[in-house]
Amino acid sequence: MASLILKISFGSNGLLRLGPILFLLFITGCKGDGATSIINGYQIVYISNDSILIDYAGADNKDKVTLEARIDAYKVEGDKILVARTPQEVYKNERGNSDYRMLPTCEYWIIDTKKHTLNKVNPINDLHCR
Repeated sequence: MASLILKISFGSNGLLRLGPILFLLFITGCKGDGATSIINGYQIVYISNDSILIDYAGADNKDKVTLEARIDAYKVEGDKILVARTPQEVYKNERGNSDYRMLPTCEYWIIDTKKHTLNKVNPINDLHCR
């Protein structure tokens, strides 16, 4: 069974427009463990143990935003998804190749699924990183 390792360099704000990449993985038949619907077109996508992300799958948002790195926990409150995530750092290893490591921090975000906005917030009770 073939597996896919997907390493991408992410911006410091933790945001990535990943729609074309997910589309490419879909049409080539390469995919992770799958996706599960959350609310209002948003889904959690499992690519690998350290690549778990939340993506908007609806067609009405051309400028969709994906919250990437490793989603460790989330919960839904009304039209909002509250998220705890561990960010990744991309670096050059001793062979000069790009590699990544999980940072020893936990970030908290709120996705407004009606406005399609994403805001970094203070720690959220009941949500924790691994």
